[in-house]
Amino acid sequence: MGDDEALIEQVNESVTDIIFKCGATASKSIYYMSDLHLDSPSCDRGTLTKHLKDAETIGSPVSIAGDIFDAMQSHNDPRRRHEELKAKYKCSNYLDAIVEDAIAFLGSFDVDYLMGLGNHETVILTKLNTNLNYRLTKGLQREGRVAIAMGYAGYIRVRFSYDKGQGRSIKTTYFHHGTGGNAPVTRGMIQTNRQAVFLGDADLVHNGHNHQEYSTAIPRERLANNGKVYNDVVWFIRTPGYKSGGLAAGESFGYGLEKHPAPTPVGCVRADYEYNKRTGIEVTPVPRIRQH
Repeated sequence: MGDDEALIEQVNESVTDIIFKCGATASKSIYYMSDLHLDSPSCDRGTLTKHLKDAETIGSPVSIAGDIFDAMQSHNDPRRRHEELKAKYKCSNYLDAIVEDAIAFLGSFDVDYLMGLGNHETVILTKLNTNLNYRLTKGLQREGRVAIAMGYAGYIRVRFSYDKGQGRSIKTTYFHHGTGGNAPVTRGMIQTNRQAVFLGDADLVHNGHNHQEYSTAIPRERLANNGKVYNDVVWFIRTPGYKSGGLAAGESFGYGLEKHPAPTPVGCVRADYEYNKRTGIEVTPVPRIRQH
């Protein structure tokens, strides 16, 4: 593992480690995404391409918390709409087609992927007995990419491996695809207070699902082993994804428009990690949102 490379190790179904080899100081980043909806005509592949190229340039792993696929055009899906079926997916093996297209698109970027399940994938898994994410990661691995299939929720431990000793070198991310509706008033912020109660080991909490965006810090009081009382913060981020909707996306009817959704952002969050052998790791979320 070179100084600019990340080593990704899946500990078990719930925990994955990202390990950065470093000197006494280091600056690294991880792109946190969700809700790509790659096969939807409303997926903003232009913005997604820009962000994946940015991740490729700086050697940043990409963690995706579900809904990589839209997958709403199977024969028994009540959300299906003929207008949302791309011509290249109009075939008998529809699910195979969207998986192969995702492999081709995501495999064109030299990045390492951690891929969680979302409700769009679990619907297919429950009703049609196939795990789209597992098939996607296996396809990417065949193309020589690093790709890890994760669950609907789990932990990512970010470790900095200093060659003369580790010290305080771990930050932990908890991810969950998300629950409920699109929360147009609260944007899902209420969930942060609930999660802060039971997620005692997380330094950053990543949610997706409702296509909203926020980054907020909740402070907490801690007690060190040496008896010193100190304060730190837990960052809560929600990533909006890359699917546009409503009239601006050219819709005139359909499942999404009938819910009368408000416009939502498009983009992700880049988390910047600063490591110092004496002080440990500081993490700062940086929203990467399309501005037009």
